[in-house]
Amino acid sequence: MIKTEKLTYFGKGITQHNSLIINELYTSNYIKSHFERLSKDYWMSEFFSFRLMSYWRKKALNKIEIKQDDVVLDIMSGTGENAGFLSKLVGENGRVLCLDISEKMNEITRFNIQKKQLENVEICTKDFIYNEFQAESVDVIVCTFGLKTLHQSTPSVFSIEIERLLKPNGKFVLIELSEPSNIFLKHLIFLYLKLIVPFLSKILRGDDASHKQLYPFFKRFKNCYHIEKSLKKTGLNTTQISFAFGLITGVFGYKTAY
Repeated sequence: MIKTEKLTYFGKGITQHNSLIINELYTSNYIKSHFERLSKDYWMSEFFSFRLMSYWRKKALNKIEIKQDDVVLDIMSGTGENAGFLSKLVGENGRVLCLDISEKMNEITRFNIQKKQLENVEICTKDFIYNEFQAESVDVIVCTFGLKTLHQSTPSVFSIEIERLLKPNGKFVLIELSEPSNIFLKHLIFLYLKLIVPFLSKILRGDDASHKQLYPFFKRFKNCYHIEKSLKKTGLNTTQISFAFGLITGVFGYKTAY
């Protein structure tokens, strides 16, 4: 079983040097407050992506086999976008654990799973990096569009935790919005995230503060390939994935049985 101890939050121990403003984006207080503020408008992410985020989520999850009775951990789960799909895959005897740092995000997830009567879904307000869950307690770990908030010093710890929590033969899949290699497409997405998304947010909701932060997270994250290298160092078997000309990158794989 997965334990649910009280934990510290994302970004603990990150030092802030000369680039104070940039590093502040990754501190525990900032990450938590950012998503607390963003929670009421999180539905707009789907709108801004022209509903493609749902498509890419399912496409990524289909890269691995999620079986009946599996225990699935969805980290940085947002407002539970994966919960319904995962709930069907694992069946009534399986479990889906949605883990997110933001209680307000989790409140929306809780409302949605109650509305859909998803009795095999649990919610935890925790930091994955310092989770203290029992080792080898989950069959599958997924993360869709939460990786950009990882500080550059964090992937090794993040990867170690994935390896620690997975059962032998356990699987994982992770994806994130990424910087495409095509120059034209890269500048187009930069323009869209930096200017158009905040502008539309201001028009639609009268507030652009939360959506302005998407661009700096995106710009510094680049792609998932540094995370793939980190996962491989822990001994996990990894395969890189890319969708939409590199606009979405990720990694999936498994933990070798003893």
